[in-house]
Amino acid sequence: MKSKLLLALLLVSSTWAWDEFTVIEPKAISFNVAAYKPLSESGEAAPRIGAKVGLITGLDIEYKQAFYIQSSPRGIERPNLALKYSLPMLEGASLLAGVSLPFGTEAVASNHGTTGVELAGLYNFPFLGADANAFVTYRADVDALSEGVGELYLDPTWKLRGRLSFYQATDLSWGKGGDPMLGLWPGLDYGLGESSGICADLDFDIALNSGNTDIGVSASLYTTF
Repeated sequence: MKSKLLLALLLVSSTWAWDEFTVIEPKAISFNVAAYKPLSESGEAAPRIGAKVGLITGLDIEYKQAFYIQSSPRGIERPNLALKYSLPMLEGASLLAGVSLPFGTEAVASNHGTTGVELAGLYNFPFLGADANAFVTYRADVDALSEGVGELYLDPTWKLRGRLSFYQATDLSWGKGGDPMLGLWPGLDYGLGESSGICADLDFDIALNSGNTDIGVSASLYTTF
């Protein structure tokens, strides 16, 4: 069973994006625990968890959840569920449909009490000698579908030596009335075995209109069985 790295892909809005990899095998289960810590401003290292279960060939179900436990008020973000479908007519391509449920702690959850939706197209392909993953996505709340956030993402990974790999994630996100954001996230991944590993990256999030830059670090532990 081939393991897939689950990155903690964090937008500046603290929305954790779905992982960019293709559908896992039937009956396989993946878990991911991650955290992001801002360095350029005060903020807590909020933990995030994710899980994937392979349902049938070409289809899995995915879950993600963020927690705020270090400072007051404490609570949880809106839970997120999604289905990811592998396109049989195009190798390496898949589609995702997700929903953010209208639950969570009112004091900390973004858009508490509203339901969010997300649609994404994902593709895995060779890129400059690397194994690359890319996606394009649009997410919005159901009561404001025209005011959502669009995102383009590219993440090539190069093998360095042994179990060590280097990746350079590049992310562009934009929304109605907001400052477009460019994310540059270089990082290292180290495999702990056939189906487990750890990764860490340095995150630069740049507001393209104002030029303001946020810097942070993120790390995750993942396993598949």
